[in-house]
Amino acid sequence: MRKYSKNKLSVAFISKSVNPSGGGATGSLHLMADGLARRGHQVSVYALESIDSEGELEYDQEFIDICRENNNIIDYIKKIQNHLQHLSHTYDIIHVFDPDILAACGSVQDDIDSAMVGRLNTYTPFCTNLSVMDGECHRSCTSVKRFKHDTKRLSKKLIRVPRYSTMGGMELRNINRFNRLFAQSPQVRDIYAEFGYDSDNIVVVPNFVDETFTSQSAPQNLAKNHGKLRLLYAGRLTKGKGVRYLIAALQGLDNLNLRIDVLGGGSRIEKLQDLSAKICQGIEIKFHGFVEYQNVGDFYERADVLIHPHTYPEASGRAILEALQYDCAVICSDIGGPRWYAGDACVTVPPRDAGAIRDKLLMLHDDRRRLHDMQNACRNQLKKFSATKVLEQIEQQYEDAITAN
Repeated sequence: MRKYSKNKLSVAFISKSVNPSGGGATGSLHLMADGLARRGHQVSVYALESIDSEGELEYDQEFIDICRENNNIIDYIKKIQNHLQHLSHTYDIIHVFDPDILAACGSVQDDIDSAMVGRLNTYTPFCTNLSVMDGECHRSCTSVKRFKHDTKRLSKKLIRVPRYSTMGGMELRNINRFNRLFAQSPQVRDIYAEFGYDSDNIVVVPNFVDETFTSQSAPQNLAKNHGKLRLLYAGRLTKGKGVRYLIAALQGLDNLNLRIDVLGGGSRIEKLQDLSAKICQGIEIKFHGFVEYQNVGDFYERADVLIHPHTYPEASGRAILEALQYDCAVICSDIGGPRWYAGDACVTVPPRDAGAIRDKLLMLHDDRRRLHDMQNACRNQLKKFSATKVLEQIEQQYEDAITAN
């Protein structure tokens, strides 16, 4: 094993895509790579499918031309494995950031020198349709259910039949070979462990605060809570995000002084706009489509409450941390990681329950003291996810992984 210095580790991140100016997973990757580089470590990020960045960064980036020719998954996996073996001669840690390639990478763990760490921020290693997850179904998931729930065309599903079985067999064993698996919340850790992953190998390493996430406009804190209750949704407009339940919750609330901004694009945007036009008459609601990450802060600045009505056990929800940074209270589903991130700054509702969302909105509209208490709780909750605190944890986990390798 190559000698390493705990004060300066060499770390290679592997991900399908890289976009330092983006939100979501690519934004989290940038924050982690940038934070570690600024703490003196040698950091490189390798993108397998796409890279989108401008300007100088604190870490190196490289695009690896590993295309999936003719949809040949076996060739694609072999290319990933060969590149990992090449990288292992240079780096102390290989951190696989995309769960979709964990199994391919884990299969070579025993043949390389580097310690390997994987990131668990979704459930695609064993689930074919996140939108039907209910927090319990993973305990009885089968190959037949994976086939049934997969939304791909029948012809593609038939080609994928062998994989529905390996998800709970060979792929699980390969991922368990990692020296460490980083779960984004305790809820993610528990779901993976209940499915059959090695619980002793899974540690909770959360997302952390992006200290550069600021509003581009003048501060408008004084605009909060001056009568109108301003609501915000920020995220993709896809089935598992539950935005239709938020819109349904607004029905009959036209007598309240509400304004809601919906940020994000996705496959369901037109259906959601049609639904809101039918049942939200008299309520000020605006769909903004995709908004560049650097402009999202302006909306949090003006919002009183973030609504996060996800229907499956979402791993974390970076929008929660963004809301906390702007003293924005949260209403979220009582499933998955978002409620853990929001803490006392949130109230929760059962997933897929428009009536419960409506009740919480009415409560916060009528009880401004409760709303202010939740907003005041944001600062203390935010301290739990400071960049320094989480980066120190990552460094320690890297060192433990190297020692165990």
